[in-house]
Amino acid sequence: MYCAIIGDLVQSKNISIEERNTVQKNLISLLVDVNRRFSVHIAADFTIALGDEFQGLLKESAVSLRVIDRIASEMHPYEVRFGVGIGDMRTTIDPRNTLAADGSAYHFAREAITGLKNDGDGILASKAAPAASARFETGAADSAMINMSYSFALGIMRKWSVKQWQTIRAVVDSGNRQSEAALLLNLGKSTVTRNLQAARYADYLKITSTLENYLRDTYDTAATASVRLQQAINLIDSAGYFMRVEVDYDLALEKYLEALSIRKACIRGGDERVAESLDYVGDAYLKKGDGKAALPYYEDAAAMRRAIGVGEALAARSMYNIGRAKQAMGLYKDALRCFSDAAGMWERALGSEHPDTAGAYFGIAEAHGSLGDYAQSMEWHERALAVREKVLGEQHPDTADSYSGIAYINLLTGEFSATLEWLYKTLHINEKVYGANHVDTAAIYYCMGVVCNSMGQYSEAMEWHEKALSIRENILGKGHPDTAKSYIGIAAVCENQHLVAKAIEWYEKAKMVYEKTLGAEHPDMAALLNNMAVAYTLLKDYSKAIECCFESLTINEKTFNANNVNTAANYHNIACVYSEMNDYDIALEWYSKAADATVETLGDDHPNMARIFTGIAIVYDNKRLYENAYNLHIKAMSINENSLGTNHPNTAKTYAFIANTLYNMHKYKDAQDWNLKAIDVFENTLADNYVEYINVCNNIATTYDAIGMPIEAGLYRDKLREITNNTYISNR
Repeated sequence: MYCAIIGDLVQSKNISIEERNTVQKNLISLLVDVNRRFSVHIAADFTIALGDEFQGLLKESAVSLRVIDRIASEMHPYEVRFGVGIGDMRTTIDPRNTLAADGSAYHFAREAITGLKNDGDGILASKAAPAASARFETGAADSAMINMSYSFALGIMRKWSVKQWQTIRAVVDSGNRQSEAALLLNLGKSTVTRNLQAARYADYLKITSTLENYLRDTYDTAATASVRLQQAINLIDSAGYFMRVEVDYDLALEKYLEALSIRKACIRGGDERVAESLDYVGDAYLKKGDGKAALPYYEDAAAMRRAIGVGEALAARSMYNIGRAKQAMGLYKDALRCFSDAAGMWERALGSEHPDTAGAYFGIAEAHGSLGDYAQSMEWHERALAVREKVLGEQHPDTADSYSGIAYINLLTGEFSATLEWLYKTLHINEKVYGANHVDTAAIYYCMGVVCNSMGQYSEAMEWHEKALSIRENILGKGHPDTAKSYIGIAAVCENQHLVAKAIEWYEKAKMVYEKTLGAEHPDMAALLNNMAVAYTLLKDYSKAIECCFESLTINEKTFNANNVNTAANYHNIACVYSEMNDYDIALEWYSKAADATVETLGDDHPNMARIFTGIAIVYDNKRLYENAYNLHIKAMSINENSLGTNHPNTAKTYAFIANTLYNMHKYKDAQDWNLKAIDVFENTLADNYVEYINVCNNIATTYDAIGMPIEAGLYRDKLREITNNTYISNR
């Protein structure tokens, strides 16, 4: 048996010519989507037949309800009517040309839609929710029963209000998880429940589910268990294509879920094929950035494998997947335990030089990195890389992942030259394997932006971040955590360019995404709040800055050990805020905590220690303890020169700080030497550091006045007037 569907738009002649063209383009695009989405179930593609009429042929009648629901929902607010015929085909079926097909299925479908047209248009769709009319014809007495049941379901749909339809759409988009729908809609879960109850959504689902089962049992019985299981394999293959090539994670998830449903229906009891499908669903959720949704599928797969008694290799697969979900959820200690257990199992089952074992090593490295244990992270990254290069080769995507992992640890430890070297190796592979417009390539563009920002190359950093953002928004959408990371990257560059109000706007966009996807207590949210604290401090909004600092610290103290790079960053920012508020003694207490945590985790020669020394020195400057301030500024300068180089803006800033302290000590000539060192750096990077350039120019002029060299002072004031009148600067 086949199932033919013929559909058309109700009262399409009343649509204006301009609107009609748009509607038809949307319909054509929708039919392409239907053919992709239901490819496993389609015998002949859906296509425009005549005017606004379209038709297609399904292998199974039970799928017709989902096809109708999809088309009706996407064509809203226009009403669509459907004639559905279940019968045989007399002609050879051309999958790409449904118009050439003939048989009782199409005859019944034509009879059904003609009957609907003769009955009149009925109640037209409101603007509130989708509306459709449908008639089934089977050539048997059950047609009346099918039509009565389905008409009742469609009648429920017609009565949905705008709020009810928005709620239902959000629930569907969230994989039928009401808590996630509530976050999407910014509503309480109880409100979502009430909206669904008022819409009688449970009744709608029960009717359509019962009818779908009836059609499957009555007309699709030719699809034996073996045929259905082959359909599941085809769905998995198709989903894999959308995961890797098309990068449509929503559609891949839909296909994986359908394959899982088929396998559960056809296979009684525990079976590795069902566990495999559970893993695939988890993988799709992870790609969507939703570790919380992925975790129960991975845990169910693990439970099934334990029940059926699989070998260590498959048990390790489950442990590894649970680790990936925990890592995405920010539960890094749990993730580390899972990855370590998986590594041990795979070493026993497959050996230490197997790609799967290397994957577990990589997971251990990622978890250590997230916990701030960079030495351990680098050790495990190098271990994973050695296996991958030996077994997979230097051009394999997994090897590229190891390159990027090593690059990231180098970035966190302030080794920027090494970071760039590893990132360019990764970028070469990703662009070759995936192409320039792939999300995995965008991830490297994003990392390049972070490195350039850390190196003070703000214009280049913005170019990389915007490149990454364009790909992420187009492919992942604006609500994905990776897209939010790009928002944060751009905000950080804006902040360094003194565009603080803009930075706050980008941070707020990222915060909205994180709240909906990661939750309020995820470590990434803590990092974002810490960044926002810095921005609010620059805006002198100290109450908001302190609020963000302590929110971030609360999250980090739950997640990490007391002395950790993340908590150290919290301590440092809290100190900075109190310093700006002139609460110097409190600031020094927090700087001391930050220094202890930083030395313990990163060592005493990391650029973060230079920031702490500078912060303490500024406090001493303000307390007029200039000798103490000078000594700490020199320490900060030494670290920055060794780790960042003499031409880095942060190094130049320490020169300027030293000059300021010496000026306060009335050592004007010595101060001027440091001012001139600073101006040389800022002059070479004027586009990125114009504010610093202006400040140092002003300091040089003031210092020349103090020395008694008014002509030289005048030259720098002329420079100041020139730069402040510059078109580029005024546009900023």
